[in-house]
Amino acid sequence: MPGVSAQVLTDILKTYAYYNKEIEYCQGMNFIAGFLLMVLKDETTAFKAMIQLLDRFSMARLFNSDLPMLKLFFYQLDRLVSIFEPDLHSHFKDEMINSSYFASAWFITIFTNSIKNTVSGEDEAEVSERLLQLWDYFLVSGWKAILKMGLFVLKDSSGELL
Repeated sequence: MPGVSAQVLTDILKTYAYYNKEIEYCQGMNFIAGFLLMVLKDETTAFKAMIQLLDRFSMARLFNSDLPMLKLFFYQLDRLVSIFEPDLHSHFKDEMINSSYFASAWFITIFTNSIKNTVSGEDEAEVSERLLQLWDYFLVSGWKAILKMGLFVLKDSSGELL
């Protein structure tokens, strides 16, 4: 991740794994930690924000090895697609595709791996304004913001997907 020291990111993730024995580390947490580090620009503040974020939004259930929250999000997104994009839903059904095929990273990383940041210098990166807006909405509205964003991405791409 440009603009983020690999060592600092590793330190945050290792410290979090030590701090929270319930979930330790899960793939995708690096994107969240990296995003927080890019925005907050301080290792300690990013670590504290990560603790609060994972606690406030019950992300232990998302990162748990049984993935109960992730499975619920797949179900919810599939239902939303069936309601708001019935043609796309029918197409997915015909092709035996469900949201678990493409949406895992959206939920696990809160879109930090999907919405691209811009590189402004050799080691500097600017966080995407769209990603910042999505995160503002997420912090205020919770997971429904991420579900709405997923539905928006599918609706926006439905012509190509069909």
